[in-house]
Amino acid sequence: MYRQFKVADSDVNFQRIVWRESPDDPIEDYKLLTVTYGTASAPYLATRCLKQLAIEESNRFPKASKVIHEDMNVDDVMSGEDSPEDAILLQKEISKLLQSGGMKICKWATNNPLVLESIPPESRESQLAVSLDIEESLKALGGQWNPSTDQLMFAVSPIESHIPITKRKLLSELAKVFDPLGWLTPVTVKAKMIFQDLWRQQTSWDEELCDAVQRDWQTYQNDLYVIRNINIPRCIIVPNVFSYQFHGFSDASERAYAAAVYLRCVKLDGSISVNLVAAKSKVSPIRQVSIPRLGLCGAVLLANLLVTIKRATRIDSSIHAWTDSTIVLRWLESYPGRWKTFVANRVAEIQELVPRENWNHVISEQNPADLPSRGVQPEFLSQSSLWWSGPSWLSQETFPQSSEPVNPEIVEAEAKTKELVVGQTSVDCDSM
Repeated sequence: MYRQFKVADSDVNFQRIVWRESPDDPIEDYKLLTVTYGTASAPYLATRCLKQLAIEESNRFPKASKVIHEDMNVDDVMSGEDSPEDAILLQKEISKLLQSGGMKICKWATNNPLVLESIPPESRESQLAVSLDIEESLKALGGQWNPSTDQLMFAVSPIESHIPITKRKLLSELAKVFDPLGWLTPVTVKAKMIFQDLWRQQTSWDEELCDAVQRDWQTYQNDLYVIRNINIPRCIIVPNVFSYQFHGFSDASERAYAAAVYLRCVKLDGSISVNLVAAKSKVSPIRQVSIPRLGLCGAVLLANLLVTIKRATRIDSSIHAWTDSTIVLRWLESYPGRWKTFVANRVAEIQELVPRENWNHVISEQNPADLPSRGVQPEFLSQSSLWWSGPSWLSQETFPQSSEPVNPEIVEAEAKTKELVVGQTSVDCDSM
């Protein structure tokens, strides 16, 4: 992709290579005339040129221009339309727009045979599963899309069991799990917990782990093969819908707090479909924090996730937030300045993102966020309707309205607890 963009003559001097085959040869001076892979500015320059091309051609190709702005990641396009006819027009328009800048886009894949037939064979991708990994060369638990079934799945590579397991190796393997939307969060959070335990034990980076931790890690790695049986429908924004609703759930345990968001589609014929959109988890800090406060952290995580998903999907929808912590709900009912700093800051952030009237109570047994806050085995996750479709009442016309009573004195005491003095390092594994 980078080679498609020429560098201005005034900047070419910064991309010079001085070379000779042997000390006896004269020095040759080369200049790289295009955006060069490996330079710090290359990703920005290439994507910025694409956006500029979309801006300049927006009058001729309005739909394609919008797709390049919103649905393009470096040199990959992932978009769609509601009908094959519209998809064919969009594909041709994208090709023409990029061709106007001297670029030929290829490796097209689609779940519709009519659209595929309209694309020249030399421009098609194989209709086998398409890898969604950022770096395909990694031995990783990677995302795949099967165009023929229009389902998303995960591919599992063999584990290198003969290599000694160290904290550095464990972190490397954990980072290879390609799950940007957090569908496997109930499973991967267990690996984060193992890694955090190593920080508690102050294990060095290259020290071989103790037998107990090695057994836990090998069990986690071996159980991942069950994930291959999970098939996730790609299309969740369906046509002929009366209303869209986002329902988010948050929960916390001593080890982690988490959030999960579902899209509820009420169709014109009265049928209802519910699908998991995304989830996120964080391990609890090493320092001691009470469960209600961790529940509040989970609510912050959920509020941000709901707003991010609604902005990304660009659909007209309502937002509903659910938690099984009645203390958190009582905190959200009050003015933030009433509480100590820890609670006040988080309550203010939540109230700004998702108003209190959008929050409701759900019992723990019906809270899907309970799974990523505690961790489950892959086999359980693959068969869990609670995780993939939410609580059963989401597929019904009415929602639970009851809320468990809570003693106001407990709310006051928990919120006004003296702030803890941290004597240990807190670890945030969200980036792993």
